[in-house]
Order: sequence, then structure tokens, then C-alpha cells
Amino acid sequence: MKNVRSPWIRFGCLAIIVLIICLFVFLDPIMRSSIKRDMAGATIREGVATVVVLAIPDRLHTEGPAKPQVVVRFQGQTYPVSNTYTAEALKIDGPARIQYRIGMSGRIIIDSAEPLPVNSSTSH
Repeated sequence: MKNVRSPWIRFGCLAIIVLIICLFVFLDPIMRSSIKRDMAGATIREGVATVVVLAIPDRLHTEGPAKPQVVVRFQGQTYPVSNTYTAEALKIDGPARIQYRIGMSGRIIIDSAEPLPVNSSTSH
């Protein structure tokens, strides 16, 4: 008995692959421009958030520039941080000073995070 395959299976798989590629090519610029429009005119604000995830790459075992990955909890939600200054000084479940923007739709984007400065008058 011969193993007969339908040509429609190949065409279907090819069509799905082409559809996924088209979504990445055309949908990505549309999403990026909508975020730019949403954040247009948003003022930079400062606040305090809690560090939830802190991933500092090992500089000895990483090729090229390695950027630390930080996720903070702010106003009950978790957000990735775009830029992190002195990530080595941040601690998980510790406070961090953040700069963020709120878009017209209410979307929050965290621009930067850094450790809170230690106030010498409150420490003993």
C-alpha cells in the first residue's frame, strides 16, 4: 500500500508560515507607531518601585555588551525597565527610584531605574 499525502497539507503549512512572516513584517511597525503616538507629549515622572526580577549578565562569559534585565512592580503591576543605572546596587524586593511616562491610553513605560540614595541623616 502506498503512502499518499495530500498536496493541500503542504500548501496549508506554507500558507501558515507566510502568514506568520507577514504578521511580523507588517504588524510590528504598526504597533511601534501606535506606542509612539500614545507616548507623544507624555511628561517624565519620578517614583519609587520594588525590584521583582534582577538579571545581571556575567561579563566574563558574555560576548559583547550585556545589558542587565530588570523588572519592577509599580502601582500593582510589573513592568520591564528600559535602562538601568548601577544595576549591581539594586536588590530583589528592594526599592528603586524610577523614571516613567504615562501615555494617553494609560499605558505606563518605565524609562530608567536606579537604587535609592542612602540618606545619611536617617541611618545610624
